[in-house]
Amino acid sequence: MKPNIGSPEGERIRRLRLRAGMSQESLAQRVGVTSRTIWRLENGPNFNPRLETLRALAEALGVPLKELLDV
Repeated sequence: MKPNIGSPEGERIRRLRLRAGMSQESLAQRVGVTSRTIWRLENGPNFNPRLETLRALAEALGVPLKELLDV
């Protein structure tokens, strides 16, 4: 098994997604991106999504943007 090389923000998105009982595919559909984009956000070493994507993620996950970013 490969170690997780993703960012802390990506890991947070994964935890929130799983807590909401969503697959990457269902979250992608709600956000309006591809499931590959969700995978990259959760697993990629570089976390640099667009602000509108972050807002859509927060809304789809039912959390404030601040919680999504842990600011």
